[in-house]
This record gives sequence, C-alpha cells and structure tokens, in this order.
Amino acid sequence: MQIKMDNTDTQSIAEAVVNLLIPVLKDHLVTMIAGGTAVADQLPPCFATDDDLLDQAQTANMVCMSEAWLEKKRCAGGGISFVKIGSKVRYKRKDVTDYIASHTFNNTCESTFDQI
Repeated sequence: MQIKMDNTDTQSIAEAVVNLLIPVLKDHLVTMIAGGTAVADQLPPCFATDDDLLDQAQTANMVCMSEAWLEKKRCAGGGISFVKIGSKVRYKRKDVTDYIASHTFNNTCESTFDQI
C-alpha cells in the first residue's frame, strides 16, 4: 500500500519528527559531552535553543564586541538584557539574537550612532 503525500505533508511530518527528537538528542548530548551539565557552546548549533544561557565571552563573540563593552552596558544601560544568578552573569540566546535583529539596518539612514 502506497500513500501519496505532497511536499507540505512531508515537510510537516519532518518538522514534527525534528521537534520531538531535538530535545531528546540535546539532553543525551549534554550528558555525553558535559557530564550532565548543560554547556551551550559545546552543543552543535542545530541544538541551540532560545533558552540557552551564554556566558559573557560567548555573548561578546556573537555581537562582535568586547567583554568590557558588555560590562559597561550592564552598568550604563542600553545593552543586552542579562540574567544574574549569584555572581554569575548570563545572557539568554534569544535576547542576544533579538538585540542583533534590533540593530540590523537596510541602509545608513536607518541607523544612528546613539543606538550602539
């Protein structure tokens, strides 16, 4: 028996399978790679989620700015939202990508220097 499916059906099934497998595979990889500790930079990019917490070095790398710039923006304001847990500072991946998106322009007339 053959079932005919169009591309939409196939894509929907593929997306459903991926959405089910990624959390399971990510948890398995975290256990294998980091001994049970979730470390976002040790996972392949395809396993990145919006909830991943990035450290200052990873965040600075993503936005192509220095760690000192991040520290200054945390004090002065106008930077990327951050999470403070004890003495540790972390950035949610989604906040970093949202910050990058809000600083993306099509031409120089759209950008202003005070947004940096």
